[in-house]
This record gives sequence, C-alpha cells and structure tokens, in this order.
Amino acid sequence: MATPWHRHLPSGIEPGAIDLLAERSLPQAWARRWAEAPDRDLLFMEQQGWLSAGAFDRATRAVAGRLHAAGLRRRDRVILSAAPSVALVKAYVAALRLGLVVVPLNPGYREREVTHVVRDAEPPAAIVDDAERGAWIRRAAGNALILGPDVELPDGNVADLDDLDAGDPALICYTSGTTGSPKGAVLAHGNLLASAQAIRLAWRWSDNDRLVLALPLFHVHGLCVGLHGTLLAGGSAVLQPRFEPDAVLSAVRRHEATLFFGVPTMYHRLARSPRVTELGRLRLCVSGSAPLAPALWERIRSESGQHVVERYGTTETLMNTSNPYDGERRPGSVGMALPGVQVRLDGEVPGEILDLMVVNSATLKANPNLGKALVGAWYETLKVMFGTDAKATAALAHMAKASGTDVPGFKSQLATTKMYATPTEAYAFMTSPAPGKTMDLVRTFSFAHGLLGKDAKTADAVGIMLADGKPLGDAKAPKMRFDASYTKLAVDGKL
Repeated sequence: MATPWHRHLPSGIEPGAIDLLAERSLPQAWARRWAEAPDRDLLFMEQQGWLSAGAFDRATRAVAGRLHAAGLRRRDRVILSAAPSVALVKAYVAALRLGLVVVPLNPGYREREVTHVVRDAEPPAAIVDDAERGAWIRRAAGNALILGPDVELPDGNVADLDDLDAGDPALICYTSGTTGSPKGAVLAHGNLLASAQAIRLAWRWSDNDRLVLALPLFHVHGLCVGLHGTLLAGGSAVLQPRFEPDAVLSAVRRHEATLFFGVPTMYHRLARSPRVTELGRLRLCVSGSAPLAPALWERIRSESGQHVVERYGTTETLMNTSNPYDGERRPGSVGMALPGVQVRLDGEVPGEILDLMVVNSATLKANPNLGKALVGAWYETLKVMFGTDAKATAALAHMAKASGTDVPGFKSQLATTKMYATPTEAYAFMTSPAPGKTMDLVRTFSFAHGLLGKDAKTADAVGIMLADGKPLGDAKAPKMRFDASYTKLAVDGKL
C-alpha cells in the first residue's frame, strides 16, 4: 500500500513492514550493533586515532557507572556543553544509556543565556569543557556537580543500563530564542529512534558508510542526524573539532569517507575552495538547518558532480522532509515527507507554500497526549509575514511587547518561528488586551495538550496568524520553499 513517504524506501521494502520504534530506543539499538561487530572502527579524531565499537561500548558503560555512583538517577537532567570530541560523545551516550535527560547547551552562550537554561532545566550535574562556563552553571544551579568531558569520577556499576522505553524523555533541546530567551523542547527516546531510522532508510545509510562530522554537537543537526544516524547504521564517523574546508576534504580523502552533512555556509566555503571537486568522492552530501540557494546547489553540482540532498526539520520534530535519494533532487525544495511523517500544505501560493503542517507517528506513540492537540494532531510551522497596514502594525507592536522587545528588534530577530495553537486560539491571544498574558496563554495551551511533554519547563514562542489561518500582510518569498508539485506526492489531506 502506498504511503505519503513510500518513495523514500529502498526497493523491496514494503511500507507496512516498517516499525520505526521496533528497537524501543537508540541505546538499545546501538548496543546491538556494537555486540554484532565489536571490532569495527567507530569513531576517529586526530591525536586519538580510531576507537572500535566494542571499546566504545565498554567506555560508555564505564562512564555511565561513574555517573550512577555519583548519585545521578534516571530522568535527572545533565547539561552537556563542550566542543566536539570523542570524550564528549562518550559522555553523551553514557548519559542516554543511564536514562538521564541530556540538555545540550551552546558553548557560545554567555552567562545570561547559561543562567536562563540552568535555572529552567534545574540540572543536578553538568559536563563542560570551560571553567568559566562551569562557574556560571554552579552559580545558577547552586550545588550542581560540574564535570569535564572525561567524567573523572570513581567507578561504579549499573544493572539496568539501556532499559528504556520510547516514551522516556531523552533530550531537552533549547531553541535559539529568537523571540526572547531560549525555550526548552523535550524529545523522547522514541522521537530520536524514529527520526534516525527514517533517515537511515531514506538515505540508504549502512555499516559501510563513513561520515565526516564537522557539525557542532549541541544542535540536533550534528547530534540527532550525524551522530545518532552513524551509530544506528553501524557505520563510522571522523570527528572534526570545527569546520575547515581543507580539513574536511582531507578527511574525506584520507579516510575514504562516503558522507558529509553541512549547513549552507559550509557548502558556500567548500564551493570557493580550489578542492571543491573532491566532494565528488562522496556517496552523499546533505544540507539542512537553513535554505541552500539553488545557485549554490548548481555550482556544487557543476564543479563536483554532487547533487546535494536538501532536507527540512525542526528542533521539536527532528527530521520532517527530504529530497529523495533515488530520483530527482530538486534545488530550492526540501522534498517530501520522510518515513513516519505526513505533511499537509496550507495557504498554497503558486510555487510556494506559506504554511507547512507535519505530524510524526513516532511522536504520537511516544506522547499519546499529543493526539489531543491541534486539528488532527498536526504540528504547525509558520513563516511570519510582516505587513504595513494598521492591523499588522498593531499586532506586531502587541507581540513585540509580549516578547519583551520593540517592533524593530522583534522584526529583526524573527525570521521564522513555531506556533502551538489553532487559528482561533492564535487570534485570541494575539488580540488579547493584556499583552503580559500572551505567553502565559500559549504556555497553558501547550501544556494542556502535552505538546512538549511532562518534563518541559517552557513552551516555544508564538508566531502571528489571523483567525482565517493566513499570515499577516502581503506574502513574501519564504525562507524555506516547499514545492507543491513535489510534496503532493507525500501529502495527507487536501491541498
């Protein structure tokens, strides 16, 4: 039977035979891969060399034992904030295996942002690579245990390692805070597993693949796409401390890598390199986190032969859509729904989409309360359009005040945002006579419908939408293009 995402599946795989949550959680799936091939190379970083799957399994068990011996227990929150390293990956995986809830924190945050996240998440421990950041966390959290990425603590043992269910919380990822302070979104183990399984299938990721991973590990692109996918596929990764075009291309050549994932700014720098043709060595290049300009896509194709796969996701839902591995990869489009995801387009304009609505079946299974939210359990991602008429100006002023800023600051900060509300409710809080109650109303709505899970401390920020569901003002070219003719192949509901 055809599904909205059947075109992503390899030949011979029937959609009805797929259960993205069959392995319950990523730690359980990873442990099976390591046991099946303990001698296989897993992670590489300069000065350390290759680490095998079996050695990584033992190392993460040891770190989990130390964290447990220090008093950390299932569902305790732990801040993770450090530059990419093998030690950081060990600490992260160990925390997940123990059942801790990891809170990735951007190492570039200053004290104000760090303090906000720490007071919101209330972690009893933090793993950081900077003494000053550790001091900020200790000031904000009081008696929090501050550790380095090596987690130098007395050894201990854990009897129930990896004993996790799809609904157990795994991550609290803080969004960028474009409408104020960063907001926490809870991701369950089922979310992580389903998303990684979806891209593994769609991108034909196997144990023969080797990824050059130059993305930061505090963001879902590097963490939930690059790292999770590598470990789930049974493949390997070459970690880079930072992105440098020459270092990436040298790693591709030296380690015979097959995969590279990046953001458009990375591809821009690679396209300017005299070595750009070396991208042709790779089986697959993927771009995300921001739109890849069609002109840049075409330049990379003409120089290297690479047809970059563009995809789309959010912090709250992980990966939603992707161009296909087999078939046309359309520049300027993010393709069609990934396995386990359905999309519905709303507010269609010829060639462009003003509103994309997605629902992830794994999210619904992991959090049954989500089914009560929105119409048909759809999660809405909106592009905010700014008009100049009196109604739009008044609404902007209202939202700016509710967000603690002025209209110019609000407009400059807010390119895209998410909203958890139906059009009627959006209109209700947008036109509320008491601006100070705006965020409280949104927060109440989000919690009432279980949108962020029981461990969420705050709801995400709101966008501006009128009661008829259309953005304010005249439609402008969206930052992310959803090609209607392409997405019709993966649509659920009326266009």
